[in-house]
Amino acid sequence: MSTATISAGAAGAAGAAGAAGAAGAAGAAGAAGAAGAAGAVVAAGAAGFAGAVGSYAPLMSGSVILHRDSTVGPTVSAYDPLGGAPDILSVAPWVRLSVLETVLFEKFQFDLVGNVATMKYDTMDLVKVDRGGTADDLNTYLKDNQLDVVLNYSDLRQDRLSEILNQAGFTTTYFASILGLQPERHRYTLEMIALADRIALKAAMWLKLAVAAARPDAFSHQVQPMIPTPGHPSLPSGHATEVFMLAGVLKELPQVKSNAEIQKQLIRTATRIAVNRTVAGVHFPVDTAAGAMLGLTLAEVFIQQLGKFTWEEGNAAPADATIDSAKITCQALLKSDFARDHVASDTGDRTANGTPSYVAYGDETPAVSAEPDALRLGAKVKGEWE
Repeated sequence: MSTATISAGAAGAAGAAGAAGAAGAAGAAGAAGAAGAAGAVVAAGAAGFAGAVGSYAPLMSGSVILHRDSTVGPTVSAYDPLGGAPDILSVAPWVRLSVLETVLFEKFQFDLVGNVATMKYDTMDLVKVDRGGTADDLNTYLKDNQLDVVLNYSDLRQDRLSEILNQAGFTTTYFASILGLQPERHRYTLEMIALADRIALKAAMWLKLAVAAARPDAFSHQVQPMIPTPGHPSLPSGHATEVFMLAGVLKELPQVKSNAEIQKQLIRTATRIAVNRTVAGVHFPVDTAAGAMLGLTLAEVFIQQLGKFTWEEGNAAPADATIDSAKITCQALLKSDFARDHVASDTGDRTANGTPSYVAYGDETPAVSAEPDALRLGAKVKGEWE
């Protein structure tokens, strides 16, 4: 093995983190986006550190053994841990991500009562998805009222081919390009994005299974999706949940919060990505509406859990904040297409302006607490935007 090979292994921070960092911050386009947002995006640190000290080439390991034997000395010495006790900010990024995902999701509960699937926060209803009947009734509605919309969108597939293929996984790239995210400057922002993606997926997947809506290609051989149909139910759209949650979180960052034009661009980006899933033939418009509503609601909870990007070390945790609940009545959309203003204003505030109205906010207002470990991540994110 050459010296160059050994150096590349030992100096993984420059190699692995460089490549993974660039692809990670960009979100790792396309199918690699899944790894990009959840892995490489977790920052240059994770991949680089693993390359530098997580794994040695065999010759390097042998060299370390030989070096220790010749330098360590015969006297046993012991002392307090160097660097002090580890905490949530000093552990590896993937560990921090896993811990925070568990902590932030533990107060969510889900149930299906009759025809209504509900996501609760700390026992109070937060999001309701009303099928308007049984799963079979909902699927009949989708076939009779929404299938034509999906088929009409197929004319746009060639025009949007590159977008749709590159948005098959996580979509961090598109938001990173708006905000100029860099792995060195925005390490904690990128971690936060990966964390939000994971929370959005968990919530969406439970509701998908409860609602049990079929995909468009289940109703007609003419759909022929341009990408593989995912192996789980359709409503709510997971992509819509993720991108609207990200837009809802990122628009509250310091500097961004006071810039309406950037906020509008974030929401337009979320809308375009979500609608592209209908163009691709894997989602109905009502799936997108449900996902957008869910994502924006999750964003409000998430921001409060992180301290609204206002908390600083040594201060008391922010007071609990009430979050308006959200409800979608699926079959009320009829033959209409999804539009952003059905669920949000042009800057991403949750408002319902659909005709007919099928989304509503505010029946209940659960109180959401800031989470101590998440506050520390929120403070780090805040520091990157001041």
